[in-house]
Amino acid sequence: MLRPTLPPEVIDLVIDAAAELRREDRSLPYRCALVSRQWLPRSRFHSFARIHLELAYRDTRVASFLALLCTGAATFLSSIRHLKLVCLTQEQLPTPVLAALVAGGVRAPSLEITTHDILKGGDLDSFAHEFPFVKHLDLAAGNIRAGAPHETFRFLGMFPALQSLVLNAWCPGARRISVLPPQIAQRAFPSGLQELRIRIPSFLEHIIPLERESGAELRSLCIYADQRRYTHLVNEYLALPHIARSLTSLTLHIRASDVEASDQVNLSSLRALRHLGIGTGTAVYTTPTTPQAALHILGISRLERARLQTLSLFSSLMDAPSEFVVQDVRDWAQLDALLGNHADYPSLQRVTVQGMYPHTPLLTQVDWLKAALPTLEKRGLLQM
Repeated sequence: MLRPTLPPEVIDLVIDAAAELRREDRSLPYRCALVSRQWLPRSRFHSFARIHLELAYRDTRVASFLALLCTGAATFLSSIRHLKLVCLTQEQLPTPVLAALVAGGVRAPSLEITTHDILKGGDLDSFAHEFPFVKHLDLAAGNIRAGAPHETFRFLGMFPALQSLVLNAWCPGARRISVLPPQIAQRAFPSGLQELRIRIPSFLEHIIPLERESGAELRSLCIYADQRRYTHLVNEYLALPHIARSLTSLTLHIRASDVEASDQVNLSSLRALRHLGIGTGTAVYTTPTTPQAALHILGISRLERARLQTLSLFSSLMDAPSEFVVQDVRDWAQLDALLGNHADYPSLQRVTVQGMYPHTPLLTQVDWLKAALPTLEKRGLLQM
């Protein structure tokens, strides 16, 4: 007797729901693929959604994967949606490998590159030519440093479909960058960019003239505005007419030791802002200053309060204490009184608080924060 089969739409719905609920369990899609042949296509879609290739190290699995690419026998390449390439030099990322990925049907809209000198010489045109369809680019390169911005922005200009960009340089000289020549600035920045995440505030020195030329209507910006000497660049960028007109989401990372820098952040020009994220973080614990930073920004930055819909407060402090300190209780109380005033924030729909005390049990944190933010809890705005 033949077993009844489920409609393909139901199978896809079940696998999608399971993959979303158990996102960290990478083995779940593989187990779903063993149910029956009908379950294989959608399971493959989730199994190979993210591919991470450590080209910088001698890994037999990576070598086998690359060998499989060159044979043309890989039938799963069209399922790849996020491709991460880790390499120390451009020579470790040969063009034939990229060509094999594209020839096999890879159309990954998300590309992440972690390398030391992918932008140092070499055939950049051949590299970018293989990925003209990339919409999200996460670039962590040691070349975002003195003398390299020309190649960096020329490289970015080779992705015409780019909508989301992450610039994350981790080299010591990342903050010392010379001014970009106008002839490169005019044609280097992607005009369709909607989301930008930048870890180096000084990089705005080059992005500001590029934005003026491109006129890209940015929707989302995440920036590490953690030092006073770069705050004027942040304000200058936010004051650009097309940025002030289009930006709806802004996330500010502020270092705990430089929380006073938030005094100088000016958000008065952002008329379309609907979501604001404020977070602190440092390798050396001082105090959990996220509520302090929020009070500074909300109280001094001349934010258009009437239109703000969501506020996210977070912390990446890893050495936070196991209980509230007196300063925290005072700051949370002031924040509750400020945000709880419906007349000042009539459109506020949600206040999210996350990661404040990582070494404290979650339920204990929830109890503390509910007690510290009674007005927000009563209005149903608090979310953790």
